Amino acid sequence: MKILALDWGERRLGFAVSDEGGTFSFPLEGAACGSEGEKRDAVLARLRETGAGKLLVGLPLTLGGEEGESARKVRRFVERFAGAFRVPVAFFDERMTTVLADRAAREGTGGRGGGRGRRREEASTDSAAACLLLSGYLESVARQAPGRDGEDTEATE
Repeated sequence: MKILALDWGERRLGFAVSDEGGTFSFPLEGAACGSEGEKRDAVLARLRETGAGKLLVGLPLTLGGEEGESARKVRRFVERFAGAFRVPVAFFDERMTTVLADRAAREGTGGRGGGRGRRREEASTDSAAACLLLSGYLESVARQAPGRDGEDTEATE
């Protein structure tokens, strides 16, 4: 079953998808979104495009592992639209994924940034963060004993 990963942000969403076997993760084009409705529509479009059977949502915990305001915003978004997604939704700790993705992007461009390509770089960073999130989740699931689905938290409809 394919899994769609979502790196949720105030202005942009990053996406990644797994292969059917849950071994690899691939970044997808991100989406610039202002309203909650635009975000919902972007997630629904990616679910349709990929045929994913599960939505993995990055939960931005604090460095201490607690849920702050950002994590509560993500949970509220998912709770509001979980029924529309029509697939199981899981949360997974996304601490440091955006930082790591941003660092990798800077190293890949020799530290150059800004200018006309800045928005494209930000969207790419968001999807790279979603890819890191999904890779971490897939590794976590692979380490679990047979019959368990990882240390994620299912959202209810």
